[in-house]
Amino acid sequence: MIKNLVLTFCLLTLTFQSAQADPDLEGTLPKWRRLIASAVKESGVPGCSVAVVYKGEVVMLEGFGITNVDKPSPVTPDTVFQLASCSKPIATTCVAALVGEKKLTFDTRIQGLDPDFALYDPWVTAHITVRDLCSHRSGLPGQAGNELEELGFDQAAILRALRYLPLENRFRDSYSYSNFGITAGVEAATDGQFQQVVQDKIFTPLGMTSSSARYEDYARRPDRAMAHILEKGKAYQRYERKPDAQAPAAGVSSTARDLTRFLLLHLGKGKVDGRQIVAAEALQETYLPVMRTGFNPATFSTGFYALGWAVAYDRHGRTEIKHSGAFSTGSRSQIVLIPEAELGIAILSNAFPSGLPEALSQGLIDLLLDGSEADLKSVMALNDLVGNGMAGMVAESLALSSRPATARAARPPASYEGSYANDYFGPARIAGMNLEFGANFAVSAPLQPWDGDTFFLQADLSDGPLVTLVKFDADLNGFTLDGLDDWDTGHFKRVK
Repeated sequence: MIKNLVLTFCLLTLTFQSAQADPDLEGTLPKWRRLIASAVKESGVPGCSVAVVYKGEVVMLEGFGITNVDKPSPVTPDTVFQLASCSKPIATTCVAALVGEKKLTFDTRIQGLDPDFALYDPWVTAHITVRDLCSHRSGLPGQAGNELEELGFDQAAILRALRYLPLENRFRDSYSYSNFGITAGVEAATDGQFQQVVQDKIFTPLGMTSSSARYEDYARRPDRAMAHILEKGKAYQRYERKPDAQAPAAGVSSTARDLTRFLLLHLGKGKVDGRQIVAAEALQETYLPVMRTGFNPATFSTGFYALGWAVAYDRHGRTEIKHSGAFSTGSRSQIVLIPEAELGIAILSNAFPSGLPEALSQGLIDLLLDGSEADLKSVMALNDLVGNGMAGMVAESLALSSRPATARAARPPASYEGSYANDYFGPARIAGMNLEFGANFAVSAPLQPWDGDTFFLQADLSDGPLVTLVKFDADLNGFTLDGLDDWDTGHFKRVK
């Protein structure tokens, strides 16, 4: 009964029409276009692609800047970008399509869909639902599984390993943003076939011909935006992110043109071009606030996480349904829906750290809906504020200074050599003072003397360097990787 009342309230809220006069599109969009071009240049972001839908029409679709600083070509509305976490609302929209077909509900228990799924707590394992995992209230640590992906493990291995992580948060009582939590929920709902199901249920029916949840499809696109790292205002192309293991959470690639179809789907209550693609009630359920995420002093309102969407309320009381995406290897994106104004915005960019998508979308809202004059200074201030907040994600901590001046000598190499095991990270082996671990021992790096039985290790991973100390037990029956010991999971036991 309570759920039905909340859903009814949400429906009324989202269908309420603003009483304000219609905004001046002809006067606003040229201003915003000039603002985007200036902000791209000022921020150092190589390029971005922009889509705006208003009252059922595509009113802006344009590219700015370049796709790659090393091989420049212009960004267009058909340039393919990696969406990072903007994949999440697409994934839950896919699940909503299945809910609308009565194949499951958001409250279906995961073990009823995948009997092999397990978490650390047996009671949680037995009761956790699709809704729990898709709203980040599972109890999993926020970064659960991310480091396994960096070590080369595939999705099946990572989801199985989640059972070894203590639930550091209270089930259904604590919000903790988890990529592999939402991946587990969506993969269970789609019978482990998300990449194909989202194609069949969302991309193909909507005509999103350049969209995919497979990295190989993105990599084959000739017109694709490459990821860039921003350092002191200059962009460098260094990494390529392969997110298949967490496809529902971060693996979708798309274009501004394709995303106009996604925006129209949501603003049209699941209907596009007269066809009901997703049942309206199932789609609306993805917007229902589930977990409180914090208080915004700028708007004097509380923010929430729903199902693959963040829900917030602006200073005028309008509901904002949105999601941002980021790869620390060099991608940023945002999708925004303001149902009351029948407005949808998608902004894709190819650099990190940056707050350009958020700054530009807020600039349009200020200009179009509030009649205030967003200028380059205010846009860049918000860009810097968001970007600086993300700067710490660029790489692993490099705070390890020089070797201690009074360092003790290590024991003979043969003392450390052998095989080791870890439930969460899998096996490891040491030979010739070289440590190998990860999927199929893909990570290999020398153990460099540091202080007695502690060694320094630096290894190149897909998302950047792993820099850590490797500390052996006093009896040499195991070692701990400090940089991978966030949840007391970094200890490897020697295999006798």
